[in-house]
Amino acid sequence: MRRLRSGGSVLLGIALSGCYVGASGSGDADGDSDSASSGDPAGSGGTGDPADLPGDLCGESSPEVGSLKRLSVVQYENTLRDLLVDVPGVFDAVAPLAAALPVDGGEATFSNMDNRLAARHIDTWFAVATSIGDSMLDDPAVMAGLAGDCASAPEIDDQCLESFVNDFGLRVHRHPLDDEEREGYLGLVTADRTGPENYRDIAVTMLMGPRFVYHFEVDGSPAIDRADLLVLDGYEIASRLSYHFWQSMPDAELFAAAADGSLNTEEGYQAQVERILRSERTRETTEDFYREWFIAREFGGIADTPAFRTFSEDLSTFAGDPEVVGDDLAAAMDAELDALTSYYTFDQEGRLSDLLTSNLSFTDSPLLAELYGVEPWDGTGQPPQFADGERAGVHTRAANLVTGDHTTNPIHRGIDIQDRLLCAHIPPPPADLPADAFDPPPLDPTKTTRERIDDKTADAQCVACHQLINPFGHTLEAYDGLGRHRTIERVIDGNGDVLAELPVDASATLLGLGDNPEVSGAVELASVVASDPAYFHCFAKHYFEFTYRREPTANESDACVMEQIETQANDGTILSALAEIALQTEFRIRGVE
Repeated sequence: MRRLRSGGSVLLGIALSGCYVGASGSGDADGDSDSASSGDPAGSGGTGDPADLPGDLCGESSPEVGSLKRLSVVQYENTLRDLLVDVPGVFDAVAPLAAALPVDGGEATFSNMDNRLAARHIDTWFAVATSIGDSMLDDPAVMAGLAGDCASAPEIDDQCLESFVNDFGLRVHRHPLDDEEREGYLGLVTADRTGPENYRDIAVTMLMGPRFVYHFEVDGSPAIDRADLLVLDGYEIASRLSYHFWQSMPDAELFAAAADGSLNTEEGYQAQVERILRSERTRETTEDFYREWFIAREFGGIADTPAFRTFSEDLSTFAGDPEVVGDDLAAAMDAELDALTSYYTFDQEGRLSDLLTSNLSFTDSPLLAELYGVEPWDGTGQPPQFADGERAGVHTRAANLVTGDHTTNPIHRGIDIQDRLLCAHIPPPPADLPADAFDPPPLDPTKTTRERIDDKTADAQCVACHQLINPFGHTLEAYDGLGRHRTIERVIDGNGDVLAELPVDASATLLGLGDNPEVSGAVELASVVASDPAYFHCFAKHYFEFTYRREPTANESDACVMEQIETQANDGTILSALAEIALQTEFRIRGVE
């Protein structure tokens, strides 16, 4: 009998199951490997009878044969919370342990694309699993909540045990156990252990198993006449829907729809997609998607310097502790972006262009409202409007403008717009730049930030890229380092002295965008970008990445799915564009080898 007091046997089980796929530590965020051809579950063709495809394929080629992916950190924590919903105190106890997981991220656009596996993942999973198991021994209420009152008896009740293995196993595996799995868990029971100890060991084994910490997607039927496609069964579809829209395990209704077969019917599937789209949890997941798409840089807090004190001296709400003010501002900026994107996605029949052109203020924070010069919104009725020509869309909100000190950064702002909104590739700077290349240009009381930046990047090594980057950033020069609208730039030195007040020029010629339009500032920029095909294509690309946790390839299937999302984003509402990816046949099948 495995006592599970150390991680060795559990690690061995994970390694043998193929869960080290893509975990070489090379830093590859997608974790690609030869898993599909090496006999592990990622290459399985399913065991059911051949089945019809659930609809017409978008492209004739099969979807990419993806690598085996672990639960993201967010998915793991959410799944624990939902799995332990009947014993909430247990989740509260293990949440600090789960917080030790390595933060997802890397160089990928979205954190959930990070599929790297480190020893700390396994150590943390083991710590969480054993803590949950130990709580079953320590507290009869926990044992009853997870396994039933009958599980606390010193002697094993066979019916009680089988019920626990089947019921808890279904929720941990997110799929009914097959005979081999069931017998494997029942085979862990030994007579030299008390009944509760046996239940504990089975629970820990399940929670450390690859079926819990990975997305397997091996259950389904080979497609008729398509050996390269697996038609996912109802439970796998339930997990795809729940982990995409909720970042967590299926709820009871999804499990029921998988069990009764309705999720494999077109009517039943459509009904579940519609229900899920309207749920609060989908709103929360979509807010996370928007945050990671639109906000490229974390806010580092408020600079407590003489220059910043001069810069912010007219703001009453900035008179307090800079660290506290910075925390409050960060929370307000996130909340504002959430409110704006949710309003046009779920509360109104908004279009993707609205996210870039809206002149409504959604902040309920007095701190942020003071920066904007508007009244805080109470969350009901029509939100306040900014003055005409002052702001438009997400890129003119503080979350995408604030630097935390008295300066702006046109280069970073320009790169962020091109990268995040247009998916334009900005090559890295040359390796042979001089040592001071990334230093801010020296202060000059006769020149604005814009002029000094252009002077610094005008040499032959820099100008080829910066003539494309700088203009996008310059359109945002009408907003200072806190995101306040301005027409005058105050040049402030390190002592906090105001050396000059210079007029701001936010006009620009946007080279490389459409017909190289000339714009007078950020509001005109918003109008131009919101109607440019590159913006809709960029949305489709990013939503594909967020959904499938990988970059799209040149594969015809990927290109076709993205094209359908892009078309819906152009012609329909934002919500219809979000639904489109789940309505594609490719969402309910998997490529296999």
